[in-house]
Amino acid sequence: MAKFAYFIQNNGRYIRKPNAEVKVAVIDDGIDLSHPIFNKRIVDGKSYLKRSTKFRSDRTMDYFVAPGGHGTDMATLICQICPTAKLYIVRLNEGRGGAGERQIMADSAAKVRFITLF
Repeated sequence: MAKFAYFIQNNGRYIRKPNAEVKVAVIDDGIDLSHPIFNKRIVDGKSYLKRSTKFRSDRTMDYFVAPGGHGTDMATLICQICPTAKLYIVRLNEGRGGAGERQIMADSAAKVRFITLF
């Protein structure tokens, strides 16, 4: 990973605008905003995760709370590779798999509209 990041960051002759802002949508299980690498990198976000609470049955959970950590890991790798990346975070809906494990629901991915992100 380090070699690839070095190549991307230092090969201006192959990239038209090496310092240009790059917009990246991270469509996953959300991210943990407390990670310092995300400072001034998160542009916007949306969540499709609905959970029932004591007071509401249709509460949308925030995109910036990620219990699984996968979205955080992916966004961290993106920021390491591309220091000019601006992130748009999409948290997908979750359900339970056959063995009761946490599973992202494909139907929520189909709802994502990139035009609204960019």
